[in-house]
Amino acid sequence: MKAPSRILLLSVAVLSMAAPADALCPDAPVSRAFEQWGDDAHYAAVPGGDFNSSLDWTVTGSATLVSEVHPFALDPDDTTSVQVARDATITSPPVCVTRDHPHVRFVARSIDKKSHLHVEALYRDERGRAVRKSLGDNDGKKFWNWGLVKEVSLKAVLPRVGVVRMVQLRFISRGGRDGWLIDSVFVDPVKRA
Repeated sequence: MKAPSRILLLSVAVLSMAAPADALCPDAPVSRAFEQWGDDAHYAAVPGGDFNSSLDWTVTGSATLVSEVHPFALDPDDTTSVQVARDATITSPPVCVTRDHPHVRFVARSIDKKSHLHVEALYRDERGRAVRKSLGDNDGKKFWNWGLVKEVSLKAVLPRVGVVRMVQLRFISRGGRDGWLIDSVFVDPVKRA
């Protein structure tokens, strides 16, 4: 049980500390992916967050690609989602987070109403220490059908304006018996008031 924690800390260890925004954040293609829900902000896909044909995220426990996809047409080429089994985790590649990139959205469906989907941010603080910050839980009873997860703010990992972090997003399936399906993970690259 302790070995996965050490592996996780090692993967977090390669993340960058604070730096100028233009030094770390490349421009990424954006779209109004969540416009059908009244959110007309521009979003960029988190690397590998569409889970189309490959699972390029770090997996602890059991996570597999499955042919069930959400009905929201966020990506016309979407053919798969990732099924994260009970007590398993998936962790994204590093994504750039600034005050201009402070929000994450994704779609999910619980396979078991008794399960919860916990979301965390993994990053290094100004002193180079590995930090794990809880971003919230999603209740399986509310996501029995595919649904848009409420916007998750990453502002808590940014102590002040001008700080840039490379952050990994970790999704943890807890409780219940059968886990979660996750798809279409996006970050909002547009500054909000």
